[in-house]
Amino acid sequence: MAEGRRKPLGRRSGLFQREKVFLIAEGLEIDDVDFATIRRTRVFFEDIHSIALHRHHKSWRSIIALLLALPFLISGLLTDGEPRGVLLLMSTPFIVISAILLINGIDVVTVRGLRTKAVMEFIFMKGRARRVFERIASLTRRAQHLPPPGLAGRTAGEERPETTPQP
Repeated sequence: MAEGRRKPLGRRSGLFQREKVFLIAEGLEIDDVDFATIRRTRVFFEDIHSIALHRHHKSWRSIIALLLALPFLISGLLTDGEPRGVLLLMSTPFIVISAILLINGIDVVTVRGLRTKAVMEFIFMKGRARRVFERIASLTRRAQHLPPPGLAGRTAGEERPETTPQP
């Protein structure tokens, strides 16, 4: 990877905070934007001690989407004629987003270093979350001179022992 180049990997957004994670040659760079201040930290591949891919459900996001749909639903149910259909139609995107958030959840990639951590949330792109996780894991293994998964504890050229299923 060229020096000085940053490739965006993911982001995390909160109510008052935005984090963007970039891939650089030495590791990950995190831009933490908190209103008017920007804090830039790094997690180096040599310092990474855990990488996790997990899914969680943030119910407050779906509640906010439902609360945004509520005025349109109430107005649509209380009016007659053509505006009724328009108002009910305007509430459907919020209801759909709420349902997607409740059913699918949010895939989260968390990378922990010695002093810092990087967190990326993927709401819709589940495959991208898996690819980002695998890429970071691969680059970390290479930087820390670790064997690929499944080969840990074996020497070069050693074959996997045959196992018989237990009854």
